[in-house]
Amino acid sequence: MRYPTYSRVHRTIASVRSRNKRKNFKLEQDILRRVEPLMLIAKKSSIQVSNGLLIKLWKQLFDSQPHDTLGGSVTDNVAVDIDHRFKQAFEIADGLENYIKKRIAQRLNLTDKDVIVFNTDPYDFDGYKLITFMSASKKIKFPDKYEATLVKEKYTPTRPNIMQLTPNGFEFKDEPGYYKLYVLIKLRMNGLGYKVIHFEDADQELTSLQELDNNSIANDQLTVVYQDGKFTLRDKNQEYYDVISVYDQANDGDTYDFSPLRKDHEIRLNWNGKLTKKETSTYKELILEGKWLLPYSLDDRLKEDGQKKEVPFKLTVSLTNGEKVLSCRLHINNTVLAHRLRLRMRSRMQTEYAHTQIQGGFRKTKNEPIDDNWNDEFVEKPVNIYIFDRAVGQNDGKNGLYFFGKGEKEYELVDDSIYVTLMATTGQLGKSNLLWRPGRASGDTTSVGHVMTPTPMAEELGNNDFEFGITPFTGEELSEKNIATRLDKWLSPNVSYQIQKYNLFVNRLDNKIWDIEFPDNLPKITDEESYLDLNLLDGIEVSALYPAYTIKDTMVLRLSNMTSETIDLSFLKKKGYIKTNALEEVDRSDYKVGPYDMNTFIRKM
Repeated sequence: MRYPTYSRVHRTIASVRSRNKRKNFKLEQDILRRVEPLMLIAKKSSIQVSNGLLIKLWKQLFDSQPHDTLGGSVTDNVAVDIDHRFKQAFEIADGLENYIKKRIAQRLNLTDKDVIVFNTDPYDFDGYKLITFMSASKKIKFPDKYEATLVKEKYTPTRPNIMQLTPNGFEFKDEPGYYKLYVLIKLRMNGLGYKVIHFEDADQELTSLQELDNNSIANDQLTVVYQDGKFTLRDKNQEYYDVISVYDQANDGDTYDFSPLRKDHEIRLNWNGKLTKKETSTYKELILEGKWLLPYSLDDRLKEDGQKKEVPFKLTVSLTNGEKVLSCRLHINNTVLAHRLRLRMRSRMQTEYAHTQIQGGFRKTKNEPIDDNWNDEFVEKPVNIYIFDRAVGQNDGKNGLYFFGKGEKEYELVDDSIYVTLMATTGQLGKSNLLWRPGRASGDTTSVGHVMTPTPMAEELGNNDFEFGITPFTGEELSEKNIATRLDKWLSPNVSYQIQKYNLFVNRLDNKIWDIEFPDNLPKITDEESYLDLNLLDGIEVSALYPAYTIKDTMVLRLSNMTSETIDLSFLKKKGYIKTNALEEVDRSDYKVGPYDMNTFIRKM
């Protein structure tokens, strides 16, 4: 279906308008792993929320996904509409989450010294969660078992002359300053529930990251070293030298396809700049801040004295105790036009295949030979650039190195490396006579009465943020089921809430969700609850978990088999689960799920 023999399939469209690809990924994750499970927790907590809002949210997402829309081959006028759909969808998702969390916190009569932390997965969690809350001071403490570490803070100073309504009328006074604190805590939680964590005032400030003069970080699984402009990743068995780097190239293409600029070539951008190390006993990070000097436009790329501009970047690589994933955040302030940025993950393995996680399973891709006269057969160059969902890597059967992404979708296997496209920017809807796509322009731009349409928004100037992980697998841990399990945990969301009055706009609707009196006859809930704790087999991923649409007081559990072997799920029948299709209609076949397949089940809540 992606072979461009008879028609153009736009094999490189997955990197156009990359911001929308990342927004789409985040919104899908927010719905599947935050909002829908929270709807079930709300139901068990006697908090009534309409399924209609969930339907509206899904429709808003689907309206942002068709054909040219998510592909990005649209005019800027349409792109504005797409951005607005995403904005509306995120507001619905945030509003639903905000409402549920606040109502549960109100039912529990929590104070501003309490943080409620949610596990939205239907199985045990054992690891670290990042909680966010407000405090008048950093002189606070949590129980020792949580190993609390302050990793980020934001201070809001005292505000003078703030109006407050009192029994004596309006009074004006100073509002004290406060902190927004981001704290990493170690937690063990049962499935689909929550736990209330209390903190108290203390004589000393909470343990926070300390700056050290060093060029490496390590936990009990991995070590990362930055030296001579290169990053080296080590586990207990392998060393991956020069593991991540960034490459840049001119993009002479349009919003349908990337295409190289004639006489231009891809260049490596140096990791340079200021290195900062911060760490505690549980969390470490290296921060590299620098600038790249790049040609401003396509014309400048072909001139020796062409105009150049600085492109600032900030790379943060971090390790958390117990985790075998190097988490990375790359911030790029894009200041130049028409170029493609790719991240190279170097495994140093010469493999024939790239191993790719796609929706519902895995596949292998290999580079097919491309004849010099390819355009005699193909209408566009059949480049060896492919699509992945959340993970792509290489393995030689003994060791493997994998890229975990959050909205990055395009990769190419080149020698001993995987190149993942971060962004491919362009200022044109359609262009003709491209190096990789000869002939007419794509779209309507060459039809009678149509004009060439500039797309300055597709240049994606300004701030661009990319999140990804790099993780090695060794020996017996190298399997699709283990890749899927580690990926699932890495993507596990941080969901927490605090009732507070320092800032009523931290959550968008907090100032509108007023206190209510709950009926006395509601079932009691405690400071720690678990409503579903499944011991799933390795290789089984929870694809969805939500309240049923057609059967009252029933939940839907959709499971995906991420392995190449059939898995028997008969144990679910004993737990009261009924197999159905996606329309919640009974399916009387057996409880086995085939390779790279998925099954849907329902059960009374």
